[in-house]
Amino acid sequence: MERPLVGKSAMSAGRAPFYVRYPKWTNVSLLLFYVTAGFAFLTIHEGLWPETAVYMIAQIITTIGYGDAVRPSPHAQAFLTVYVLAGALIFTNVASDAVDFMLRKTQRGVDRTLMRVLAKLRGQGDEQRVMLKHHPLGSSAILLGMCVFVWVYFFATYERCTCSYGTTRVPHCVDGLECPETGGYQSSVHEALYMAVITFSTVGFGDVAPKSKLGRTLGSVFMVLGVASLALLVSELFVVIDDHKNFHRKRVRCTLEVFQQIDRDKTGRISRNEFLRYMLVRQGKVDIDALDQLDQLFDEIEAWLQSVPVWHGHLGLVCAEDKNKNGKLSFEEIEGVMLD
Repeated sequence: MERPLVGKSAMSAGRAPFYVRYPKWTNVSLLLFYVTAGFAFLTIHEGLWPETAVYMIAQIITTIGYGDAVRPSPHAQAFLTVYVLAGALIFTNVASDAVDFMLRKTQRGVDRTLMRVLAKLRGQGDEQRVMLKHHPLGSSAILLGMCVFVWVYFFATYERCTCSYGTTRVPHCVDGLECPETGGYQSSVHEALYMAVITFSTVGFGDVAPKSKLGRTLGSVFMVLGVASLALLVSELFVVIDDHKNFHRKRVRCTLEVFQQIDRDKTGRISRNEFLRYMLVRQGKVDIDALDQLDQLFDEIEAWLQSVPVWHGHLGLVCAEDKNKNGKLSFEEIEGVMLD
């Protein structure tokens, strides 16, 4: 069961809709409906082979666009116009949730540098170093390599030569041993590798593409898997490169001058709260200027509340507690003045 992304209080108050609390189920439901609707229209209304319908939908989803699909009827063109635009909205939502997931994954927990520090303090340095050797980059590279291998092996062996079918069938072509001599579509290892790269990168020049029924069926599956695995590999490469750069950024961000700015009482030693501020700056979660702005905002809210008499107004606030000047704000007081 997917865990909701908001707290129980927000859910009980009905503040977050279902698609915000359960983005995974929302995206899966939308994609299933999208694929089913497209498949039903293309097979029932247009009379396409099921393999061709799945092949066309896979190209739409992955934005590959080989350009070898059948020419649609005027009614189909109208449907596909709306269908592709609807798909763009769905995929934008999926991409937005994927980016949000990556950001939350990056922000959640302690990063690898802090894990090494904790392991060293706990006397688990060797065990921690072994655990940190495993990185998702290797897994994503293996997954992409498997997709490329299956693609190349299939199209360089099974579909080494094919006469195709339907509108792309070669006239007078004979499948089997006579296929090359009768003008069938031929593929070699390097051509299959070339087709895998331009397919998984969603370039899709259209000069090479799956032609047989089985090729288009298998290709439809591996289009999605290959594009997803390449995107995963790129995202993991981004993490590795960003980690390397962040290692050097920390040395620039955390200078003695920054430490002295956080050390309010100028003793050369910082408290727990000051340590929290220092680590947020060090890990690049926030800069020192943003912390100063938040301090200023707190002071402004507190000062404003001191100037407001005790009343129930459009903010629904009760400000009697703030007359004590205890340096604390309630949830209602904070949310009552926030604009977003």
